[in-house]
Amino acid sequence: MLFEGDIATRLYLVNQGAVRLWHNDDGRDITVQFFFEGQVVSSFESFYLDKPSLFAITAMEKTVVMVVDGTKLRREIESNSKLMAAFTDYVCHRFIDYTQYFLNRIEDSPELRYQNLVASDPNLVDRVPQYELASYLALHQYLFREFVVG
Repeated sequence: MLFEGDIATRLYLVNQGAVRLWHNDDGRDITVQFFFEGQVVSSFESFYLDKPSLFAITAMEKTVVMVVDGTKLRREIESNSKLMAAFTDYVCHRFIDYTQYFLNRIEDSPELRYQNLVASDPNLVDRVPQYELASYLALHQYLFREFVVG
């Protein structure tokens, strides 16, 4: 859907399936976020700044998305204040999620990150392959099974 280095010119609404937003750090795969049915995904900094993306977006399973052309969306947002408010609200919530993600990486141990994810989003833990969860939780240097609780 999007390769690292490409410019994001579209948004994707996930109708069915799952995708992940990730970054390649010298060959190390770092998952930043997962998106499922009803969620919108793009490399927003690339989309907004019209610059090459630092992230890739790939499907994790059979996925059906609705493609939203960025140019048309921008025109519509400029002329529709309700759409502008909804888009701004979405971006603000995404920023808040990323802030929490960042703070969790600084403050919490790998064990606590996993335990918090199990408590807050057990469906994600059940649905996402363990190696991608390990990438998301920054557990690369640990054996994932060490953190299974319950």
